[in-house]
Amino acid sequence: AASDVYKRQVHTEGVGADGETLCKSDTFTNTYTANTITVSKVVLGSLGDKAKDFAFTINFKKAESENAPTAITYTVDDVKHTVAFDDNGEAAVHFTLHDDQSLSFVNVPAGVKYTVTEDNYSSAGYTTELYLVDGETRTTGEKTMSADAAEFTFRNIKDGSIDTGVILD
Repeated sequence: AASDVYKRQVHTEGVGADGETLCKSDTFTNTYTANTITVSKVVLGSLGDKAKDFAFTINFKKAESENAPTAITYTVDDVKHTVAFDDNGEAAVHFTLHDDQSLSFVNVPAGVKYTVTEDNYSSAGYTTELYLVDGETRTTGEKTMSADAAEFTFRNIKDGSIDTGVILD
């Protein structure tokens, strides 16, 4: 029925030439900003195991004034996964990487908070360093997604003397 049809109108205003008067405006800007978070692994040192899988967790928390995102995705072994947020607007993804591997989370909206952590491997003799793209060493902590891509490289270093089996005495 015609009575069930609602007319929707958008009314936009801008500041007039005098800088004070509001007047009709035919244009407005609607922006959506999202980008990518990439986590990479590098294993160094004479005893570093380049085939070893290292465990990571990335925690997401929705922006205060937004609904939980529904389109953050990542791909593992050619299978695309979507990050699932709970009723509190939080999500956690557990994954592993070995030397020279990366995982990218795409379409992360600006304003989403996230924390990337690696399990502790100090008991296995590894020292872990986190390097950002600019080469600066930093610690992990909660960060907020911006319009810029975020890249994290976790370096695990294990040095030591290799037993050659030669008796010197």
